[in-house]
Amino acid sequence: MMRTWISPLFFIILSFTPRVHSMVYTINFMITLPYHYYEYCKVAVFDGQYIAFNITSNVPLTVMVFNSSQFQLFHNKTHDTPIYYTVGDNVVGIVGPFSTGVYYVVALNNVSDTTASVIMNVTEIPVNVFYLHSSLPSPIGVADYGVINVSSKLVGEVIKYNEAIGYATIYNISAQR
Repeated sequence: MMRTWISPLFFIILSFTPRVHSMVYTINFMITLPYHYYEYCKVAVFDGQYIAFNITSNVPLTVMVFNSSQFQLFHNKTHDTPIYYTVGDNVVGIVGPFSTGVYYVVALNNVSDTTASVIMNVTEIPVNVFYLHSSLPSPIGVADYGVINVSSKLVGEVIKYNEAIGYATIYNISAQR
């Protein structure tokens, strides 16, 4: 293996320690839903995050995603348009990006008059850093795209160095414009 020494004049910021503070949770459960009953998963997300879900059942269900105020209207039997709506017995979806807040993934047994055996799998997808910063001028160079949670908002982590020295083996590198 050939190693290349990087001159101290060539300033590089590398981080070999993960800096992403994961706030990702997965909710998995099985439930029996009588006709006209529903179950929900409450999910808290930050700016730029998505919610992914896989809901399977022995009968078709109505699957919806609501924000907090929409869910309260739904819960109180007042109609409101959900963020996401579909009907099926195997619903796989990814919805977002969302603003910081609480969202609800709902499985409603209102299609068939049969009791439903439901498996719900709901998870958050980590923030996409390109959603947070997508305009010029953009940072240039080798970087760590770590994010940290600052007062319930994900922000890019800044690490400043005057110089760095180290060894690196680059197997593949690309640039985008």
